[in-house]
Amino acid sequence: MRQAFSGLSWVRNRALPEIYATIKQNGKLEKYKKGDIIVHPRKQYTKLAVIENGLLCKAIYNDSVNKNTAFSLLIPGRLLGTSFFMSGQKSNLFVKALRETELLTVPFEFIENLMFKDKNFMRLILRQFSVDWESDLEGLAALSFFTPEEKLKILFKVLMLSYNADFTQEWLKLPIRLSYVEMSYVIYTTRLTVIRIINSWKTEGVYRQEGSDRLIKSSFLNDVYDWMK
Repeated sequence: MRQAFSGLSWVRNRALPEIYATIKQNGKLEKYKKGDIIVHPRKQYTKLAVIENGLLCKAIYNDSVNKNTAFSLLIPGRLLGTSFFMSGQKSNLFVKALRETELLTVPFEFIENLMFKDKNFMRLILRQFSVDWESDLEGLAALSFFTPEEKLKILFKVLMLSYNADFTQEWLKLPIRLSYVEMSYVIYTTRLTVIRIINSWKTEGVYRQEGSDRLIKSSFLNDVYDWMK
């Protein structure tokens, strides 16, 4: 399985160290409960945030079919607000807390002032924003070109890469315990389809559960983003 862009599907790259350090030093701590909406549709979000703890999803809501889908997950160390910063437009999506979450936020004006004062910082911001956009594009491309089983496999590999899994191990533990419904939202399918796929993997002997842990055979993921082990 090859990719079209440099970002990973559905999970953005970690914030560059210089950007993270700037927000860490100057940011305001915000805490959210599971289910809280951080970014509301048709409203402006005017902060750049880094996720310190927890898990968010960025989702598009379709009024015509009363359905939402998370086309990216925001895990610790990732940025929220990059697309809003560049466009200056009202949101056409919403961002929701899937778990209790802590953010560090700075106003857009603070970042703009730093960019005007420091060209190197401006380049870092543009580089970060480009990779974030490419992650979204890669996720949308995966939704278009792959089967549900292939997409679930991509999601598992992306999560492993995002949490620096040791691919020399025979079995890898999923670093986030996503529900079947949450998995189905990311890959835009149904909960029953996710259950069917996972049951087939269990039968093949490439997926198993130990208590609350979900494990997948490392070799089963070899053909996904194989150049990034």
